[in-house]
Amino acid sequence: MYLESHSNLWIDVVEFRSLTNGHRQDEKDLLIHAVELYRGAFLEGYYLRRSVLFEDWQSEQRETLESEYADVLDRLAALDEDSGRPGDAVRWVRDLLSLDATDESNHRRLMRLLSRMGRRGAALEQYKACKSVLSSELGCEPELLTCRLAEEIARGSSGLIHKDIAGFDAGPLSTVAAPTNRLIGRLTEVDEILKKLKEKETRILTLTGPAGTGKTRLALEVGARASNLFPGGIIFVDLSTLNDHERVVPKIFESLRLETRSCDTTENQVQLIAGYLGSRQLLLILDNLEQVLFAAHSCGFLESSCPELRFLVTSREPLCLSTEREYPVSPLRIPGADGDETTMDELAQVPSVRLFVERGRDARPGFQLTESNRRVITSICNAMDGLPLAIELATRCLRLFSTAELLAQLTDTMELADNRTRDLPPRQRSLHNTLDWSFNLLIEPEKLLFVQMSIFFGGCTLHAAESVCGRLVHESHGTIPSCMEALVRKNLVRRIDTGSESRFVLLATIQEYARMRLEQSSDDPYLRERLTTYYSEFAEADEPELRGLEQTQWYDRLELERDNLYHVMKLLLERGDSKACLRVAVSLQFYWQRRAEFGEILRIIETAYRTVDWDGNDYDTALQARSLLSLGSMTFLCGRWDEALLAIGDSLILFRRLDDLEHQSEALSLTGVISRWLGEFALGMAQCRDSITIARKTGNPLVIGHSILLAYGTTGGKFDSEPPLGQLDEALSLLNIAGDVWGIAHTFDSLGDTYLELGQLESARSHYDEAIVRFAQLRDRWMSAWALEGLGRVALRQNRVKESAACTTESLGLFFKTGDSSDTAIMLHRIGLIAIQAGNQAEGTRMLGAAHAYGVDKAGLVETDEIAIRRTCQPEWDLGLVMKLDEAVEFARSIAF
Repeated sequence: MYLESHSNLWIDVVEFRSLTNGHRQDEKDLLIHAVELYRGAFLEGYYLRRSVLFEDWQSEQRETLESEYADVLDRLAALDEDSGRPGDAVRWVRDLLSLDATDESNHRRLMRLLSRMGRRGAALEQYKACKSVLSSELGCEPELLTCRLAEEIARGSSGLIHKDIAGFDAGPLSTVAAPTNRLIGRLTEVDEILKKLKEKETRILTLTGPAGTGKTRLALEVGARASNLFPGGIIFVDLSTLNDHERVVPKIFESLRLETRSCDTTENQVQLIAGYLGSRQLLLILDNLEQVLFAAHSCGFLESSCPELRFLVTSREPLCLSTEREYPVSPLRIPGADGDETTMDELAQVPSVRLFVERGRDARPGFQLTESNRRVITSICNAMDGLPLAIELATRCLRLFSTAELLAQLTDTMELADNRTRDLPPRQRSLHNTLDWSFNLLIEPEKLLFVQMSIFFGGCTLHAAESVCGRLVHESHGTIPSCMEALVRKNLVRRIDTGSESRFVLLATIQEYARMRLEQSSDDPYLRERLTTYYSEFAEADEPELRGLEQTQWYDRLELERDNLYHVMKLLLERGDSKACLRVAVSLQFYWQRRAEFGEILRIIETAYRTVDWDGNDYDTALQARSLLSLGSMTFLCGRWDEALLAIGDSLILFRRLDDLEHQSEALSLTGVISRWLGEFALGMAQCRDSITIARKTGNPLVIGHSILLAYGTTGGKFDSEPPLGQLDEALSLLNIAGDVWGIAHTFDSLGDTYLELGQLESARSHYDEAIVRFAQLRDRWMSAWALEGLGRVALRQNRVKESAACTTESLGLFFKTGDSSDTAIMLHRIGLIAIQAGNQAEGTRMLGAAHAYGVDKAGLVETDEIAIRRTCQPEWDLGLVMKLDEAVEFARSIAF
C-alpha cells in the first residue's frame, strides 16, 4: 500500500515535520502547533496480526517521532528561557521529563528555572523528585553536579546556576584561535579528520607523529572548520606548559570557564565537567597530551559520561584507550632525491616545496621557485625530512641568507632558530628545543637506545639493535624490544615493514639530534666497534647467498643495509683497518655490481688497497687476489678497460698460485671479454675458451654456466663461425640448476643479441623482454640498460624510429647514472645514428662528436661513412667534441624523433 504524492490527504505526521523544519520569525507559534499535533505514541493501539515487519517499522517510526517531539520541546524551552520567560520554559521541561523521567540534565534544568523564578522550595522539591526517580528506576544516586546545584540553591547562591546557563545553554562556546597563516599540503588530512569526527564510533581521535610534523596546526585548522559539526562549541586546551597530569582536568575546567569553590578535587572536577556538558555536541581539542599521558583516564571517563562529546588530541604517542582511534600525521611529501621532477609545475606542487616557497615569501617578499634555485630548495626540503616546523624555521633564515647560503647552514639543522616570533612557544623556536621536549619524556633505557640508534645509517633490524646496543641498554635495566616499542609509540622511531622483518628508522633531522647527544657521551667508540664487527660478519656471511637460489631476497636485504655497509667501510678506513674494509667490499662485490655501485665502491677499494702493506708479515694472498679481481671488475664497468686488464691479470697470477680454479675461470672470462671489447676478438675468444676448460674441472654448474655465458654472451651477438645458440642453451640449463636469477637474465639478453644478429627480430624482442623482467627483479640498472639497448636495435631494424630512440635514450640515462662513461658514449653514438636516420642531421652529428670525445672509438663502433657525415656538418661535430658529458646526455634527451 502506498500514497500518491499528489493526493489531497492531510497527514498529521507530515504536517508535524513541516512545522519543525527551519527557523522563521514565527518559529514559536509553529512549534506550539507541532506540540499540539503530537498526541502520544505513533499508531498507538494499531497492529497487524503476525506481521513482524510492521512491528519493526512501527517501533522505529515511534522512536523517531518521539525524539523529534523531544527536540521541539527542547527548542521551545530554550526560546522561552532566552527570552526571559522561565515560567513558560518550565512547562516544556516538565513535558520533556514526562517522556524520560530519568533525564538528569532536564531535572537540573527545571531546578535552575524554578530557582530563577524565586521558587527555591519548588526547585529543592524537584531535586528530591530527581533523587527518588533515579533510585527507583536506575538504582543510582544523582550526579555530583546535581547535588552541588541543590546545595547552591539551598544556600541562595546563584554562581553555579548562572554560570551553567550562561555558558553552554546560552549558545556555543569556542576558544579555538583562528589560524594566522594558510595551511599548506594538508587539505586531504583535514578532510579525512573531519570525516572521522562525523562518524559515531569516533569518540577520541588522536593525531600522532614525530616532533615538528605540525599536529597542533592541523588540529587548529580542523577546529576552525568543524563549527557546523559541533553546535555546542569547540574548546582548545593547550597542555604544552604542564608537566603534572593532575593539572590537566583543572586546565580543562578553566577552559570551559567553570568556576566553583565547592569543587576541590580532580575527581569532583571530572564529574562536574561531565554533568556540565551533558549531551551537548562539543569538540574538546587537547593539544600536547604526551607529557601528561596519565590524564588519559579522565578523558575516558568524560567520553563515557557525555554521549555527544568528541575529543581531538595531539600527542607524540597514542593514549591507549579502548575507544581511541589514531590518525598518524606524517611529514610533508618531499621531492625526489635529485629534484628532477618532470616540470617546474609538478615540483611546485610538492607539499614541502609549496610550504618552503610560501613561507619564504613571508620572510622575503617576491621570493619564488625558479630554475636556478630548484635544486637547492629540493635539497633543503629533503634535509628537513619534510617536517613543517623545520621548514618554517629554515625559511625565516631567508631574511639573512640566500637559498644556497641557507643550504650550507643546514650542516647544523638543530640550531636553526627563530627568536623574533614571540607568539611561538619556546619549544617551537628551534628544532633542538622541540626534540629536547620529546627526549625528556623518555625513561633512562629508552633514552639510551634512542641516542645509540643514531650509530645506524638507514635504520636497523631488531637483531642489529640487540647486537650493537643491547649490552648498554640491559645495564640500564631495559630490554631492546620494550624500549624500541616505546620509541615507536612515541614517534621518535619509525617502524617499517619490509615483508620479512621489521626495520626501525630515525628521520634524518631526529638522527642528527640523537647523534649530537651520542657524541657528548662516552659510548661512541664502543658502539663504533660493535657496529663494524656486526656488519663485517654480516657481509661475509651473506657472500655465498648472492649467487644462490634466493639471491633476489638477499639482494633486497642488502639494499636495506646499504647505508650501514657504506658507513662501516668508511669507519674502517678512518681507523686504518684497510684489510677489514676490503673484506666487506670484496665479499659484496656481486651486490655492488648488480646495483651498479661502481664509482664510490671503486674509490673505497682503491683507497683501501693502496694503504695495505702487502709485503708485511700478515700477508693475505687470497684477500689481495680477490681485491685485485674486484678492482679489475669495477674499473672495467667504469670504462677504464686498460687498467682493468692489468688488475685482473695480476689477480690471475695470484689465483694460480693459490690453485683457486673458480676465481681463475672468472678472471680469464673477464680478460677475454675486455680483449674482445678492445677489438681483439680472436684473442678474447681464446681466453674465454680457456676459462670454460678450467671451469669444467670444478664441476660447479654455476662456475661453468658463467664461463660459457661470458664466452658467448658478451659479444653483442657477434660470432666467428656458427651461432652459439647451443652454448647459450647449455649455459641457461646450468644456471637454472644453480638457481642463478642474474645469470639466467643475462643469458636471455645474450640470446636476444644472437637472434638479432640472425635477423630473427621477434625472437630477439621476446628474449630481451624476458631479460628486462628478471633484471628488474634484481634492480640491476646496468644490465637493464643493455637489454633496453637491444630492444632499441630491434626497433630500429623494424623502422620504428621513435621506439628505438625511446629505448636507447632510457638506456643512456641508466648508464650515465651508474657512472659508466664508456657505455654512455656508446649510447650517445647510437642516438646520433638514429637521429641522422630520422633526418636530424645536425643534432645527430653533434651526438657523434660528443661520443668520440668520450672514447667511443675504442669500442670499435666507428662506421666508415662517419667521415662523410663529419665533413657535411663539421661545426656540429666540433660542438659535440667540447660538450660536457652531462650536457651531451641532456641534449640527447631533448632531440625530437
